[in-house]
Amino acid sequence: MSEDISPTGTKTYLRLLRYVVGYWFPFSIGVFGLLLHSFAEIAFIDLLRYITDIVGVLTGSAVDSTSAPKSGVIGSLAQGIFGDKLVNESWLVIPLFLIMISAVRGIGYLIGTYFMAYVANYLVHALRTDLFNRYLLLPFKFFDQSMSGRLVSVVTFNVQQVTEAGTKAIKTVIQQGSLVILLMGYLFYVNWILTLFFIAVLPIIGLIVVKVSKRFRLISQNILSAMGDVTHVTQEAVQGYQEVRMFGAVKTERDRMSNASHDNRRQNMKMAFTGALSNPLIILIVSFAFAGVTGFMLNPIILDTMTTGSFIAFIVASGVLIKPIRQLTEVNSDIQRGIAAAESIFEVLDSEAETDQGTFETQVVAGGFEFSNVSFTYKGTKKEVLTAINIKVSPGETIALVGSSGSGKTSLVSLIPRFYNHEEGQILLDGVDVNEFSLTNLRK
Repeated sequence: MSEDISPTGTKTYLRLLRYVVGYWFPFSIGVFGLLLHSFAEIAFIDLLRYITDIVGVLTGSAVDSTSAPKSGVIGSLAQGIFGDKLVNESWLVIPLFLIMISAVRGIGYLIGTYFMAYVANYLVHALRTDLFNRYLLLPFKFFDQSMSGRLVSVVTFNVQQVTEAGTKAIKTVIQQGSLVILLMGYLFYVNWILTLFFIAVLPIIGLIVVKVSKRFRLISQNILSAMGDVTHVTQEAVQGYQEVRMFGAVKTERDRMSNASHDNRRQNMKMAFTGALSNPLIILIVSFAFAGVTGFMLNPIILDTMTTGSFIAFIVASGVLIKPIRQLTEVNSDIQRGIAAAESIFEVLDSEAETDQGTFETQVVAGGFEFSNVSFTYKGTKKEVLTAINIKVSPGETIALVGSSGSGKTSLVSLIPRFYNHEEGQILLDGVDVNEFSLTNLRK
């Protein structure tokens, strides 16, 4: 494969997202569903605020126990729909809002999950067909320089890893990211001073995520390489099972598989350890902010500015904030693993296709071949495989190429359909240089 430096993760991810853009309509519907789900989560918290204030009015513990509370989005909405008789009708209003919010939440989850899965499966299909079609156009030297098992692994395993970054990670980022933004907005709406505690820890969380991302990317590349080795060893043992038994190589192949599998296991354990360490570290930082907020809220000055419902809603929203932040940090490993896989995929897609500068075409050939002073050297080596070969084969004539293994018989025959291009001499088919034929016509 190409030895060029891989593009940055951002460029690779943006290029990957261009595949998703091709399915923008179902993707947009999925995003709408996820956002709907996040809004419903906030509505549940605001409903809890409203319920608490209503209970305070009904029990007479509220400061103003003569009228229904109007604070919060749900309170304002209920006031606009049902008017001033909310306290007496709370047995109807609260269950009604609860059912409505649950229905919206469920519909949003259904729409978001289904359409994101729709995009994910089409993404896998598009990448696999593009890779396979590219394999059909790449020159023979590409396959000579690459292990077949790793090329198979790119189509089977790597594409699946890309799906994690291309759609599943996006789903988590949109769903949980929008929830974090909405929760922060709601907290700011309830009490902006207390919300500053959470805003203060965001730069620290961002620094940890950046450091961990680099580690995830490196380990992900090692995992893909190790998985390619496992596929390659397995493929060789299965295809060459007769040779393995005949030449007593069972123990050798067993050791090769054991080493490849152990390497894959070690890399996955490194990934698990990094994720297991970074996740609780971020949660611990958020918990410190949550603890500070809770202690500060119990200050009498702060309590005087909040209703009981506002106090409970702020505490609940602060606690709920921890879960989406945790999930956003966990998805980082999926994104980095997907980017590493995408780089290996785009490396194949960017490889130069087989060149064809021939234009001559014919429907019928007599079959006369002539090798005139043909010499050939494989690229990357200095030793000539063929030196000044001169052979003439008349139409209908049958000849045999005899020689020891590695003497150049296969190389000689491979030059006729231009699997490889010779540097010196001429190969003529019915008097026409094979380089002048179009590849499709020559090989047909």
